[in-house]
Amino acid sequence: MLWCGQINIIFLVNNGGYTIEVEIHDGPYNVIKNWNYTALVEAIHNGEGKC
Repeated sequence: MLWCGQINIIFLVNNGGYTIEVEIHDGPYNVIKNWNYTALVEAIHNGEGKC
């Protein structure tokens, strides 16, 4: 899409874990660690574009 000159918008949604599974059977495996969202931008751009 970038090669065609189109503008891309990325939506990141953080659900904080498996809510339904916590209600059924609670455990540490239901907690998902949060991502470092600012590092994601650094990972997908090539150093020449604007983010």
